[in-house]
Amino acid sequence: MRTLSYDGADGFDVDDRVLAHLPAVIQAKRLVLEDELRAEIRGEVPPGSHLAGTAKNVKRAEGR
Repeated sequence: MRTLSYDGADGFDVDDRVLAHLPAVIQAKRLVLEDELRAEIRGEVPPGSHLAGTAKNVKRAEGR
């Protein structure tokens, strides 16, 4: 098994198990962002989402 290690002062190590998990994390995050984009297109911005903050800023800039 190939292992990628970082030997810094903090003692942090990354191995293949961590690297193998990253695609799943990235996929999950991408799905969340896609859901938010679909909601924005439909005009249904969920409160507390990244887009909700963006929508508030846009409304504020437009003077609404």
